[in-house]
Amino acid sequence: MAVTSAQIQELYIGYFGRPADQAGLNYWLTASNATNSTVTLNDIRASFAQQTEYTDVYGNLDRQATVTQIYQNLFGRTASADEVGYWTFTSANTPKENLIQAFLEAASTNDRAVVDAKAAFADQLTGVFGSATTANFANLRTAYTNAVDVAKAEQSGANPPSASASYQAAFTSALSNLGYTATTAGAITFNAFDKASATVTVPDAQANLNSVDIDGTKLTDVTVAHAYGTTAATGLAIDYAGAATVSTLKLNLTTTSTNDANDNVALTFTGPATSKLTTLDASGSNVDLSFTAGSTLTNITTGSGDDSVTISTGTYTAATGGAAAVQAKVVALATGAGNDTVIANINDAKVQVNAGAGNDDVTLNFNAASTAAAGNHGADVALGAGQDDLFVTGHNVQFYSGSDAAKAAQLDAAMVRVSGFSGSEGDVFHAVTGSSYYDLSAVSQGTVASPNAQLVAFNNATTLTGKLDAAAALMSGTNAQGTANTIHFEFNGNTYVYADDQGATGNGTSAGAFGAGDTLIELTGATGLASTNFVVA
Repeated sequence: MAVTSAQIQELYIGYFGRPADQAGLNYWLTASNATNSTVTLNDIRASFAQQTEYTDVYGNLDRQATVTQIYQNLFGRTASADEVGYWTFTSANTPKENLIQAFLEAASTNDRAVVDAKAAFADQLTGVFGSATTANFANLRTAYTNAVDVAKAEQSGANPPSASASYQAAFTSALSNLGYTATTAGAITFNAFDKASATVTVPDAQANLNSVDIDGTKLTDVTVAHAYGTTAATGLAIDYAGAATVSTLKLNLTTTSTNDANDNVALTFTGPATSKLTTLDASGSNVDLSFTAGSTLTNITTGSGDDSVTISTGTYTAATGGAAAVQAKVVALATGAGNDTVIANINDAKVQVNAGAGNDDVTLNFNAASTAAAGNHGADVALGAGQDDLFVTGHNVQFYSGSDAAKAAQLDAAMVRVSGFSGSEGDVFHAVTGSSYYDLSAVSQGTVASPNAQLVAFNNATTLTGKLDAAAALMSGTNAQGTANTIHFEFNGNTYVYADDQGATGNGTSAGAFGAGDTLIELTGATGLASTNFVVA
């Protein structure tokens, strides 16, 4: 029959008074469960009885004292006089080194429940502390002993619950804040040691929480959870510089406040020199978060508060020497149901913004992109229920040359696509630049009674690029619409907003022609919009 991790943990607890270290656990599991292995539990027990740690615990104890100590190590209680007498005298023929196994085999239902709880807790601790060197087994022993002492204290009080209930509760509490230390008021440190995933639940009593310092040599996924009560702190600094392998940070920060002035939490982050943090998940939070995302974050989710988030795409790094070129990564942000403010600085990669429900403000700032980023320089924005405002600065169309097919591909890559833009909900697009709009929707619908030649050309265009060239001609100063440099029109079930930012002098774009340096927004699926949905900046 296979030897289990729980059985080996029981021996470590009984013989050494601590959980197994990872190397020892792995060794005995492999040795006893390998194909054709002859190593049995009896062999493991015999080996343990020869170790220095066993001698340190029991070596100087007579048989009666040994019986008393084993009862404490295994069952967490004092042996009765009858139990001590039985194992000391009646069963005196049982060798001292075999008493631990004899006790386990004879354990009552209650004692067995305590042993099972201890073995399960020990296995958790092994996963966290167990890879430390022999010199640091104190971490294993201390974490285990501290939790055991909590259960013992409860058992020694008035009207205690069952022993197994005390130990289970103590172990659950210890695991929830493993490695947690409160330092100064409002500041904590959390050491995950060798654990890959961990949750630090900051007690509610830490009402003025303002700093969390996270350490862990193998930590990849960490969650910080805290209930602020009726008033949240104004700032929270998260330092994960000591956890260089962290890739996912989850924040469950909550408040019961109904006053917006009392639930604002400004986040700041400090990471290692080379950060691996790519995902920030605050979907479990309801406080109002505000923060500027670091350059490595590519997946960001916020909760139901009125959040304010600034994101930025990275920049393209050209190949140098033997190093390959590095493309900037797409940044995805999803905000929850609050009234959120999103500022996206777009460099050499696309952003994806899902603004969720609420009255949201979304600002897209386009900066100059490198030629190598031409295929990845735009934005996809999804607006939810509520009255939303969309602002665009800079020029998303920065590459527009070559064949018609090449131009169409460049335009597709640079496009800002906005879904969920609703006229009935009062959504507003704020003019990119200039002093006036011109609405070509009626023209595109063929309802203008006496269009001039340029309007006819616009109406007859069958492709988006054709519509844009015709629209540019309308804004070139040779017609009645010459004072406008922002036009919106319907095409193929969408509304497009085109800002002729460069006009006759921009980046090789001639008068009356759409091209690089201009701005184009697609309001996907939006038709029949009113003038009130378009506001001059």
